[in-house]
Amino acid sequence: ESILSRRDRALTKIRMPGRLVRDAILVGSGSVVCQVLGTVTALALRVLMDPALVGVWSGLKVFLGYGNMTGLGASKAAAREIAFETARGNHAAAERSAQVAFTVNAITSVLTMLGLFAAAAWMRATATGPFANYWVVGLAAIGVFVPLDRKSTRLNSSHTDISRMPSSA
Repeated sequence: ESILSRRDRALTKIRMPGRLVRDAILVGSGSVVCQVLGTVTALALRVLMDPALVGVWSGLKVFLGYGNMTGLGASKAAAREIAFETARGNHAAAERSAQVAFTVNAITSVLTMLGLFAAAAWMRATATGPFANYWVVGLAAIGVFVPLDRKSTRLNSSHTDISRMPSSA
């Protein structure tokens, strides 16, 4: 038996083209705004920062990007499973998927944060040169931002059924 009744399916078919167009415009315009802001920010950083500091900034962004990947897609997998299991009426399995995603994200976020803090401490103890302190402070800051970035990724992954995901991943 389908989750949607015949009446609901008929209404969905009627409303779908307008909603599809509206959603496509919203996503498309949001992407354009993000691209413009990213370009303006990149140009401003290159104008305002020393070229070596731009390299430090770029390196730190790489750490942040890879730090977000240490969750191994647990949030995206959970969002998929939650939708399937909720549709099947298996709320216990949906809750279990949410809890596993939360646990994986919490553990990997903390491990990544500790790894970045350790790298910052190692740089502080061993690195010399004019940009060493920028790396130390930057790595420590990225260590703080990795869990926050992971939280936003979890929220984006689970937007289809946000109420099923734990709020503090």
